[in-house]
Amino acid sequence: MSASRRFSVAHESWPIAGSFSISRGTKTTAEVIKVTVEQDGAVGVGESVPYARYGETIDATLDAMSAARPEVEAGCTRADVPGVLSLYAARNALDCALWDL
Repeated sequence: MSASRRFSVAHESWPIAGSFSISRGTKTTAEVIKVTVEQDGAVGVGESVPYARYGETIDATLDAMSAARPEVEAGCTRADVPGVLSLYAARNALDCALWDL
């Protein structure tokens, strides 16, 4: 476990060129959660989109990430992610950031 690990999470709104349509609706932006994990001079970044269809929201995902901060900064590994986060969008973003790291 590394004391030098830093963790940040942000909500970003990415415009879609035109629109993206499926049977459940049309989107003109992608509401994305961006996670950054920094450790020993390396930086890992991961992104994910919470889906209402699965009971996920931007706010709930941000809250889950904030609650997971102590475990992430204490050095959790990719294997630890399912035990640290229950929302799949949050898991995905953190897992990707740890892979990238």
